[in-house]
Amino acid sequence: MTALRRHAHDRLAALPGVRPVRRPITDAAGGQFDLYFVRSGLKSAHPVLIIPGGPGVASVAPYRGFRRRAAVAGLDVLMVEHRGVGLSRFDDNGAELPPEALTVNQAVDDLAAVLDDAGVGKAIVYGTSYGSYLAAGFGVRHRDRVHAMVLDSPVLSAHATAICPSPATRTVVRPPSGIASATGSSATTSPSSFKSKSRTCAGVAPLAGAR
Repeated sequence: MTALRRHAHDRLAALPGVRPVRRPITDAAGGQFDLYFVRSGLKSAHPVLIIPGGPGVASVAPYRGFRRRAAVAGLDVLMVEHRGVGLSRFDDNGAELPPEALTVNQAVDDLAAVLDDAGVGKAIVYGTSYGSYLAAGFGVRHRDRVHAMVLDSPVLSAHATAICPSPATRTVVRPPSGIASATGSSATTSPSSFKSKSRTCAGVAPLAGAR
């Protein structure tokens, strides 16, 4: 990590609500790194875990304005700087994380580790575009940590992306009170049944498990 990058890293890491959690670099090899996340707004029992599009897009710096508006709206927001991105890009020696550290399963498990560190049992998970892919994976691997879920313009599969490249698909699993106005979503359904309402391209099925 260069001195200039270290300066920028330390400046962002010192922002209010930003904190690291120690995570393994890979499941098999030794070594750990700091995975960063940010929490803003008045704390609640079920914060909104927002997973934006990407991959490769940071969460701490680009969404500062969004988090300020969400806090004004009364939302408790968690956002994770995913492994390999921004503040979570380097190991303890300043080297970039290796490719084998950048898997979907590890990124999904990072989300659960962030909830653990934040003392959150269940979160309202909101994923958009690529973030919906991680959100869906989180629902599969850590279903007991999901209070409710919103999948906005979901990534259905590589095949679906090829034939339906525009954000024409939206699968919604009950946005709780306050989420609809903040995100522009209006459709609601029961969170316990994980039913969904969706608009899809012709021939493209909704996400598996979202019946």
